[in-house]
Amino acid sequence: MLPERVPVVEINKNNLNLLWPSLLIAIRRAQLISIDLELSGLGNRSGLTSKSFEDRYENIRKTTQTHSIFSIGISTFELKEISENPKRIEYDCQVFNILAWSEMNFTVEPEALIFLSGHHFDFNKLINEGLRYAKKGNDTLHILFEEILSCGVSLCFHNGLIDLMFIYQHFYEDLPTSSSAFLANLSDWFTPIEEENHMQSLLLDSKYIAEYSERTSASFLEYIFRKYQRVNFEEFHHGKVYLDLEFPINIQRSDDIEWIECQLPMHFINKEFHAESNAGSELCQSFANHGYCHNRMNGKCVKLHDVDLILDAEEKKARKERERRKRRYEKIKRISYTKENLSLFYKTDENELRTTEKNMLSNFTIRGSHRAGMDSFMTGFATLFPQRMTLFRTKKLDAALAGRLPLAGKKFPLQIQKSAYANQSEKHVQKWARIRAKRAAFN
Repeated sequence: MLPERVPVVEINKNNLNLLWPSLLIAIRRAQLISIDLELSGLGNRSGLTSKSFEDRYENIRKTTQTHSIFSIGISTFELKEISENPKRIEYDCQVFNILAWSEMNFTVEPEALIFLSGHHFDFNKLINEGLRYAKKGNDTLHILFEEILSCGVSLCFHNGLIDLMFIYQHFYEDLPTSSSAFLANLSDWFTPIEEENHMQSLLLDSKYIAEYSERTSASFLEYIFRKYQRVNFEEFHHGKVYLDLEFPINIQRSDDIEWIECQLPMHFINKEFHAESNAGSELCQSFANHGYCHNRMNGKCVKLHDVDLILDAEEKKARKERERRKRRYEKIKRISYTKENLSLFYKTDENELRTTEKNMLSNFTIRGSHRAGMDSFMTGFATLFPQRMTLFRTKKLDAALAGRLPLAGKKFPLQIQKSAYANQSEKHVQKWARIRAKRAAFN
């Protein structure tokens, strides 16, 4: 089970020497590492949905050259035990939030500043305490990502194409001009050494899993995390397979830890359903569908922006549908119906997404998302939970879900694989040979 609070350890230039050993140990022991970035902007938004993937790639490539990374969330998940009674998959999890400050000139978009400020991002702390990194060099962040790649551990992201391209450009080498070369180079990162019992080296994406495997109603990170957290709670109480996460804290200074509240709503835990009251209040449908509302930041949207209320509304609709089916079934048992009669019972209620009281707004919604450390944790949990049955049977991640990234507006995901026509850069080949040798030594 998840505890009510998640400890996020901040790493900055003042505590780097103290925390660096703990970070490296956590990385080397992990079965899965989840990563999330906070950026100075996303560039041309229309270019992110171009019909041509080559155009999308070129747009993001240019953005990585002009924009910066502000913070890096890294969560490590070390598999500890799988038990039959109770049916539990236990992980030790450590969550880190690394402040990053580029030494290069970069573009900062006003919309990004407003968004991050609205989620309590501390820009003064970033400027004064962020870990400096250069375009190329032997600084801490370049060493960190080479360490992660050298371990050969599986990595996961949420909607990860942009994050992967930023990591490649800022901490690996310049992005290739062609997308096929980038995909060929990237595929090397997730090619395990051919040795028996070698740990997996998979690329997983929680948004891809939600959209293509789980078929959830929405797929933004906060929604799927909260949804899976509720189901995990139910699985635990019904004696089914569930995830049990522990957070070992190995540092002494409490001021390096931010505790993020993620407790489930009490009405859910106590089985009290409150979605009937104050039916005049409404959820913001933009937030419910996408997890973001442009008018929320400027105060123009007065509707509710709370993922727990979205899930309550879904539960309300599901309960009504179950009750409707039950009544229909009982009625069918008593009476013989014509085809015309039966069709009457399949009508749906168009007004079932009315929501609940404003005083139910959760602290999690306000503070739990859009912080790189916490978002990386939610990404890891949202990647592991749908795979719990595979993990329970095999102790391994589901390779059938790996190597695919979602693309907005596309029916099919992007597959990370080498093309027969792709020319890998000489710099990548040389660098990858060195990392591969280190990976072999690790394992």
